Amino acid sequence: MRSKVWALLGVAGAAYTSLAWADVSRARTDRVRAAAGSSPRPLECKPDSNAAVGSGYTVWDAAREPRLLRYCNALAKGYARLREAPEQAVQAAAIAARAEPGQAAPQVLKALALVSMGRFKESFESYRQALAKAPDLRLSPEALHGYARAAASTGHRGEALGAYRRLVPMASLLTSPGASESVLVEAAALVMLTTPKELQEAVAYLNEARRRNAVPVLRPYIVAALSLALDRQGRTEEARGVAAEARGGAGAMGGATQPAASSVMLPAIDSHELLAMMAMLAAAESRELSQDYFREFVEGAPSDHPWLAHARAKLSSKVQ
Repeated sequence: MRSKVWALLGVAGAAYTSLAWADVSRARTDRVRAAAGSSPRPLECKPDSNAAVGSGYTVWDAAREPRLLRYCNALAKGYARLREAPEQAVQAAAIAARAEPGQAAPQVLKALALVSMGRFKESFESYRQALAKAPDLRLSPEALHGYARAAASTGHRGEALGAYRRLVPMASLLTSPGASESVLVEAAALVMLTTPKELQEAVAYLNEARRRNAVPVLRPYIVAALSLALDRQGRTEEARGVAAEARGGAGAMGGATQPAASSVMLPAIDSHELLAMMAMLAAAESRELSQDYFREFVEGAPSDHPWLAHARAKLSSKVQ
């Protein structure tokens, strides 16, 4: 039974409400602006706007100076290898940095590659170096997501939450399978940890994720996080009903018409929050298993965890 719940969450295979949802026109404006700067190509590598139409630009090939050409080519190659071979992207970033030492773009490329390699501390430092070189740097949605993940994973929750709140209105610009839904789940989980009084913000993010046609492997994450947020709001019956949705989604995981689980970006969530989410899903089938997860949460969570009292209450309750 326990392994079944892990499978439901996909683990076996591996800013406020008004900010994004009440003001639709503002969110759309943010997305339009973000789209204009969503390319990782830095300004210094963009084609000359005065060049003749049809002059035959190749990728990032407008540079006129050999050193700048090497710099732009290295960045282009690095981004091309970012997902399949991040270590090669790190090497390309180093080449670009040697060609143009004063630019921030190589540090951003390196930071993104390090995130994909799970080297979050180094990634966060690389982001900081980039921002030190260019304080007004506008990160692409993918780079902003990498920054948010790196900040959250290294305990810089304030920076991470700020990044997620900027990213949420432009999450649809992310191209990796499952990335937009993962952003919403990660943002909601971080809100619950960092600003626990703003539960409705987390619920709004998760309702939006639920509304989207997420790939099956992500559905249980969304349902579990929403069920947990609702339960923490005191909406116990509603939370129970939402958790029951995971039963229908389990059979569809890994369907032939969906991307393989290994290709889908799964949410990066605090380990204790993940236990609480799993406890909410398990409650629909086994009170004992649910209590096992909540007990593990209570035993492992720090004493200042904002939801420790909630987990203890769930343990002492006769009804999950």
